[in-house]
Amino acid sequence: MTVEELIQWTGDMQITGYLDEHYQLEVKQAKKYRGVIQLATNRGLYALKEVADGEQNRIRLWAEVGKQLQPNLSMLTPIETKSGQVTFRSAERTYTLLPWAKAMPIRLRTVSEWEWVTQRIAEFHLSSQQIELSRSYHRYRQVGKWGAKWRNAFRQLELYLQATDWSITTSDRYQAWNHFVVTSTNRMGGLIRYYNQMDGDQLCIKMYQYGKVCHGNLHRHHLLIDTRGNLHFVDGTQMVLDCRTYDLAKWLLYAYGRTGNIRFTLRLLHAYQQIAKLESSEYAMIYAQMIFPGHLFDVLQHVYRDQTLPIAAGGTALQKAMIQEERKEKLLTQFPKLVNQVFRVEVPPFQQLNHKK
Repeated sequence: MTVEELIQWTGDMQITGYLDEHYQLEVKQAKKYRGVIQLATNRGLYALKEVADGEQNRIRLWAEVGKQLQPNLSMLTPIETKSGQVTFRSAERTYTLLPWAKAMPIRLRTVSEWEWVTQRIAEFHLSSQQIELSRSYHRYRQVGKWGAKWRNAFRQLELYLQATDWSITTSDRYQAWNHFVVTSTNRMGGLIRYYNQMDGDQLCIKMYQYGKVCHGNLHRHHLLIDTRGNLHFVDGTQMVLDCRTYDLAKWLLYAYGRTGNIRFTLRLLHAYQQIAKLESSEYAMIYAQMIFPGHLFDVLQHVYRDQTLPIAAGGTALQKAMIQEERKEKLLTQFPKLVNQVFRVEVPPFQQLNHKK
């Protein structure tokens, strides 16, 4: 990509001027790469990343966490401008500048790679125990708020059903989507009751002592390995202040989605505990988070809260969410039994799996 193409892509005629003003960088070439623009400059390679409206403070959180985790862990964090800020505003958008790592996404093709990365995640959580953050990041504190988030998700599912009542669409695909949302709504009601019975929010607050920060979006493209075998965590744009079970549940779902092997997820839990032991109650917290239909909820947030996805265009996204949620059904059914067999821990069964409406 030429500099002219960079200007065209950003829609900002002065983008190179802003980079010079804030970082003293002269852009020579640029190319797109997985949500960022790689910049070849007079001072080496960098990554330019757009920042969503209202998310500047999360970028500051990402930078502060990365700073406090060093030297125990490597997290590629935003570079400060000459004025000490971690974002800058162009005429059109807000951006952050990142170092370009001489590293590649870890392949995750072997059991040993998965286990090794899981242990590094455990180290990330352990290291975050000592982090001290100001109240300015309170917006990103999720600990003790799962119940409220899930009740809001339940209301959004009901809103979707009310909206679709007015549709005259009768296609098989539409009916399948509608049935899926009805089932998910019923399941959300059951999940809220399940979570309340275990006093989940209080458990989460209690477990917060074992790790204060969650990356929020762990997958291989956010886990880079360099030629020396060092792992670098990247992209903290979904970072939250939460108990470690939030990250763990999402990581196990990712692993199951990649491998389709239920027992493999238990193996990763074992690998995690070689670094950081889990409390018995945390297994049920992990299970509850896995039950939550996060893929579906993300689509509905784009449609209703953020309004970044028109209802009429949401069909493809909803279908993808439906497939992703249905894939984890077998894992959810067998997880409590396997946890009991492997770790001798009782996870209360979720009856809604066996009593769909």
